[in-house]
Amino acid sequence: MPSHPDLPAHLLGTLIIGSRIVGVDRGDLAENRGPVGPAAWPVAVASPEHALRALDAAAAAQPAWARAPLAERAAVVRGYRAFLAAEAEALARLIVLETGKTITDARAEVAVAGAVVDELLACAPAAVEAHEDGDRSARITTLRAPVGPALLITPWNFPLAMASRKVVSALLAGCAFVLKPSERTPLTAMSLVEGLLTAGLPEGVGSVVPSHRSAEILAALTGDPRLRKISFTGSTAVGRKVLAASTTHFPRVGLELGGNAPAVICPSADLEEAVRTIWQAKIFNNGQACTSPNRVLVPESAAAGVYELFRAAAEATTVTDPWEESARLGPVIGRESADRLRRLAEGPHGGAVVTGGVAPGTPGAAVAATVVLGPDPAAGVCAEELFGPVLPVVPYPGDDLGAALELANATEYGLASYVFGDAAETGLLAAGLDAGMVAVNRGGVSHPKAAFGGVKHSGYGRENGVEGLREFLDTRTVLRPVPPQEPAQ
Repeated sequence: MPSHPDLPAHLLGTLIIGSRIVGVDRGDLAENRGPVGPAAWPVAVASPEHALRALDAAAAAQPAWARAPLAERAAVVRGYRAFLAAEAEALARLIVLETGKTITDARAEVAVAGAVVDELLACAPAAVEAHEDGDRSARITTLRAPVGPALLITPWNFPLAMASRKVVSALLAGCAFVLKPSERTPLTAMSLVEGLLTAGLPEGVGSVVPSHRSAEILAALTGDPRLRKISFTGSTAVGRKVLAASTTHFPRVGLELGGNAPAVICPSADLEEAVRTIWQAKIFNNGQACTSPNRVLVPESAAAGVYELFRAAAEATTVTDPWEESARLGPVIGRESADRLRRLAEGPHGGAVVTGGVAPGTPGAAVAATVVLGPDPAAGVCAEELFGPVLPVVPYPGDDLGAALELANATEYGLASYVFGDAAETGLLAAGLDAGMVAVNRGGVSHPKAAFGGVKHSGYGRENGVEGLREFLDTRTVLRPVPPQEPAQ
């Protein structure tokens, strides 16, 4: 048994089914090794049978949980919020073990999870309340009813924040859930739901089924008409499979998929501030975020100066051990990802490559911070979602914002975009960008109060706030005749 102090030993080799922690047979065990190793630890591999047992529990618990008053559901969520606060450092350290992100970024993720929970609690009454309307011909009542048992599929890059957003939205809306986290980060997901159990989550309402047998689990659950909601975050390729699997019984589906976020620097921008902000956003989470700036578009007249600023930023950035308090950039999730990033950075693309450093003894799959200056906009380094600390910088001709907009939108994706400049130029671009979220003169598009989601091949549906909660609610319209007006006395 591994002795690493940051591993929750009591959760190793277990699942949570129907709000109960359960062990598995030896044949359902595998070995996980985090990006910053060297230790490995046993994890449970859920089977389709485990997943169906979880759905059995959710379906059985659904009627009572749906009938529970919002105040009762919110009390469980508030207990979970207290768990996040009490266990913040332990959760952050577990996230570093499973993902390799820096301890600073891991702590930030725990804080984001807490802020998201706070906002969902604050806006839940508005999301679920009935609405009255009508005219002389009818009285119209709009009710919000829980959609039913939900399958929540989450990725490895933000294993606590993304799962918290989905799970808490489902619970406040009145939906029992089956959480299928990435097989890379099962212990963070298990810890999350264990926190809910300590907060009083009723029997049957929540399950966690980590597994590398994702396709089999998806097929088993989508083949069951009791599953009424799927919320998926992951790659566009897998999102297509999720959507295809949903066509038998038509559960409601929300997809938050990949991105190829442009960061457009306008002629009016403060170049030094724009480069500083973009670079900070790029290396956050080791560059592994679907909303990360994926390519920078700069005015042709300012390209030489911007190139030098990015060159200096890359050369000043060093990959270090993510446990170091001063670490800004850690290793990526694995060697396969590192090899792919290096291939894209090397080209062919026609640009100049500048890299930062890697500190001696850095564990894991280290990819040096890299900028590619002046590549062909059609090259793979510009066209693909990079998901790592590699950033191409491309000039747009004639300082023409129309040309910049055309380059920015020349992608199948439409999740996030960034623009830098004065109000007139950024307003023009923000109105024309094909993206679900646009950040103006800032390095983040995510906020607990802001709807999160994309367009085109970046998916559909929204998370966060009232819109995110209503993804788990059916709209039910009730029409009644208008009573005849009583005669005046």
